[in-house]
Amino acid sequence: MESNRVKIEQEARFDQVKTTELCEEYLKVVQKILPGRIMRWGLDCQVPFVTLNKSVITSSINKLYELKNKLLAIHEDSIDFQMLIKSINYRLFEMDVLSEWQTRPYFYIERQLNFFVDIFQSELSKSFSKEWFDARIKSIPDLCFTAIENLDWQRVPSIERIWGSIKLKRISQMLEEVLVNRGESEKFIQSILKPLQEFRNRLEDKTVLHPIIKPWNLNQLERVIDDISGIKIDSEFLREKCLKIISDTKVIASQIRTKKNGIKVEKAWIKKKLQDISIAFASLFDISNMLLGSLKISLINDLNDEDINKPRASYAIVNTLTNEPSFYFFCRPSSYSNQSQLILDLVHEVYPGHHYERTLYYSSNKNNLCRLSYENIFFIEGWAKYVQDQYLLLNFDEEMNLWNKRDHFVMALKALAVLCVHKQNADWSSSMSYLSNLTDLPSEIIASILLEAYLNPIDTLAPLVGILAIQKYSEVNGIDNNLIKTGGSDLWGVLVNQ
Repeated sequence: MESNRVKIEQEARFDQVKTTELCEEYLKVVQKILPGRIMRWGLDCQVPFVTLNKSVITSSINKLYELKNKLLAIHEDSIDFQMLIKSINYRLFEMDVLSEWQTRPYFYIERQLNFFVDIFQSELSKSFSKEWFDARIKSIPDLCFTAIENLDWQRVPSIERIWGSIKLKRISQMLEEVLVNRGESEKFIQSILKPLQEFRNRLEDKTVLHPIIKPWNLNQLERVIDDISGIKIDSEFLREKCLKIISDTKVIASQIRTKKNGIKVEKAWIKKKLQDISIAFASLFDISNMLLGSLKISLINDLNDEDINKPRASYAIVNTLTNEPSFYFFCRPSSYSNQSQLILDLVHEVYPGHHYERTLYYSSNKNNLCRLSYENIFFIEGWAKYVQDQYLLLNFDEEMNLWNKRDHFVMALKALAVLCVHKQNADWSSSMSYLSNLTDLPSEIIASILLEAYLNPIDTLAPLVGILAIQKYSEVNGIDNNLIKTGGSDLWGVLVNQ
C-alpha cells in the first residue's frame, strides 16, 4: 500500500517536471512568433527577433500541435497542466484556425510594430539595452517585406487595409521622431521608413478583390472564451446584458460626456491618492508600502496625439523573472475631464486593480512558468472593473459614481459591438447603424468602437465577461486573495447565463 502511494507521488512529480519542460519549449515558440506577448507577460524584455517567414511560422504551428499532443499523453490534471493547455490552444487558434499571419495585417502592424514603437517612446525604454533597440529597429524592413509576402491579399478584409494604412502612417511618424532623437543619419532613417511605405502601398492597392470584414461567428467566440478563461457564457444572454446596461446608463453617460480638456496633476498627488485608496481597501486586501513604492509613475504629455483609442491610463510590468522587476503606471493628463476619472483609473490600474493583482499573482507563482505564461485576460480585466465598483461601496462619491456608470456604459457598448461585428454574415454598415441607434454618440466614436471590437474582440469583451463571472463567483464564495493567486482559475466552469 505504501509502495503504491510512493509510486503515485513519484509519477506525479515526474509529470509536473515534464509539464514544466514542455512549457519552456512553448515559450521558445512564442518568443519567435509573438515576441510582444512574452514581453507583455513580463517574462523577458530582451527577446531576440526571428524572421517570420512562412517556414518559421508553419514549423512553429506544427511545434505547438506537437507540444499539445505530448501534454495530453501525460494524463495530468493539475492547474499548471490546464493553464498550459489553454495557452497553447489559444496560440493555435490565432495562428492556425484564424491564420492571422496570412489574413491579418493587424498581426504584423499591432503586435510586431506598434507594440515596440510604443516602447521606444515611453519610460519602458529604460529597461532595454541599446543593442536590443538597434536590433529591433534594424529588423523593421525585414518584417515589412515578410508581411507583404506572407499575407494572402485576397483574404485580407478591406476594413483592416484601411486601418493598417492609417496605423502605419502614425507608426512611421513616431519612428522617425525616435530615430531623429537618437541622432541617426538621414540615410539610415529612410532605409527604415521606406519599407513601411511599401507596406502601406500594398495595403492601399485597390486591384485585389476582398471582403469588407471577416467575422469569427458567435459560436466560435463562445468556445474561445471558454478555452481561455473557463467561463461559460451564451452570446444571446450577453447581448441582453449589454442592452440592459446601456439602457440603464446611457442618459448618465450623455449628461457627463464632455470634451477632454485635460487636468493638471503631479506625481505627488497620485501617490497621495494611492495611499488614500489603500486605506479604503485595508480591511479587504493586504498592501504594503513596498508595493506602491515599487511603482514607477509616468505622466505622458501628448496633446497632439490623434489616436482616440489611446488609453487614459495603462499598466506594464517588465522582467518578472528577475530579482528586480519593474512596474509602470502610465497616465495621460490630457485625456481627462476631471480628477474623479483619474481616481477610478488608479483603482483600476494600480490598487487593488492590475498592479496589486499582477504582483500578487507573480510573487505567488514566482518559479512556475506554466502559471507565469497563462494570461486570463477575462479575469485580469474583470477584476479591475470589479474593484472599481467595490471602491464606490467603500467610499461613495456622487461624481465618481457617475463616471463609473459611464465606464459601465462604454464597457457594455464595446462588448455589444463585438457581438454585432462578429456574428455570422455580419456587415459593417448594418453594425454601424445598429449601434448608432442605441446612443447619441458621434458616428466617428461609434466607428472607432466598432473597429476596436472587430480587430481585437477578446480584449474588448474581457472586462464585461470577466466582471460578470467574478460577480457570479462571489455570490457563493466571496472574494479574497486566493482568487488572485490562482490567476482566476477558480472561475473555470462558472456559468453566467442566468
